Amino acid sequence: MTLYAHISPRDKRRYYLHKRLSPSVSRIMAKKRLIFLETSTLETLTKGQRRNLAELQRTYGYSVQSEIPQE
Repeated sequence: MTLYAHISPRDKRRYYLHKRLSPSVSRIMAKKRLIFLETSTLETLTKGQRRNLAELQRTYGYSVQSEIPQE
């Protein structure tokens, strides 16, 4: 899995939540609190991955998008 953003080393829990979502996370932007998942990936997440994703959204205020914005 590739993390495109550095997760705070003090916050191991957040890092592992991200890590356990692999290999379905296509891109994570920690500063903007965005997680990019391809639509096809989103449909194939396991129960555990969905739980982790829900926890990231609830606890840390992350939002999930399927498109990476063109800059």
